[in-house]
Amino acid sequence: MPKKKTYSEDHIRALSKDEALEYYLFSKMEIELIYVIIGYLQEYFGGYSLNDETVDSFFVNEKEKAIIFKQICEKELERRGLPNDVEYTLDEKGFSRVRSTTICAILKQFYTSRESDFLVHKRFILSSKDPLFDTSDHYNNKQYSFLIGVFIRNCNEETQKIYFANAPHKVDMTLSFLRNFEAFDSNSLSVNFHFNIPHVTEIVLDNENSFWAKIDQFKQQLYQL
Repeated sequence: MPKKKTYSEDHIRALSKDEALEYYLFSKMEIELIYVIIGYLQEYFGGYSLNDETVDSFFVNEKEKAIIFKQICEKELERRGLPNDVEYTLDEKGFSRVRSTTICAILKQFYTSRESDFLVHKRFILSSKDPLFDTSDHYNNKQYSFLIGVFIRNCNEETQKIYFANAPHKVDMTLSFLRNFEAFDSNSLSVNFHFNIPHVTEIVLDNENSFWAKIDQFKQQLYQL
């Protein structure tokens, strides 16, 4: 008969914040690539501009992020067993574009039309019925995946701040999902609003927060997903 384990008070201690997050949150999360893609999209002026072939465009300083995005799209098509039609292009001015008619068709299943009063092009928003907004499960895999996409696309690598331009709805979603995960102390997250043109919002996070390590792990393991 196995010997019964005994414990003294020396064996009992409270988990650190990072240990608790790893045990209760990160170890249970599964990354859903389509929601990483949705989080990655740069949705200006209240929504996403759906296209038949261009998934998203990237500024001159976002070349590396565009290449990562291309890889994520390719992995999502592979996961679904669909042909890879993802194409990365770089124009003469240094702007990048990721094209895929298949990814565009998939994204159209997630967005609904939204009319704009001041823009010529119609914008689209995520359906409010999407499981991304489900609050019945305290730790929502889809929200976790969405945040990974947001962090990679909008993070300034030097300052580790998350920047948004003319996308207040995406700021609201990001902050809401971060609160759902209770992953940050009151002193480790702050939000700065710059009311100029464009309207810039920055989320400032503690550099020691374990969420950063999870983002790095995702990028390193991208080819293994």
